[in-house]
Amino acid sequence: MRAFPARLDDDVYDELKQRAHVQRKSMNAVLNESLDRHFRGVTDAKAALQRALEALERAERSEK
Repeated sequence: MRAFPARLDDDVYDELKQRAHVQRKSMNAVLNESLDRHFRGVTDAKAALQRALEALERAERSEK
């Protein structure tokens, strides 16, 4: 793994710090997860929609 010093706007830094606190993760972990989702094209909305579709499919199968 490589180190990459980054400069963040104060607002971005504060949001990152807050999210890390809420998720009980390091700021580095939250940033890495966010960048990974960004570059892989995965968004929270996409993931939520995928989970909802899978739940619907399971419900439809169980009705048969």
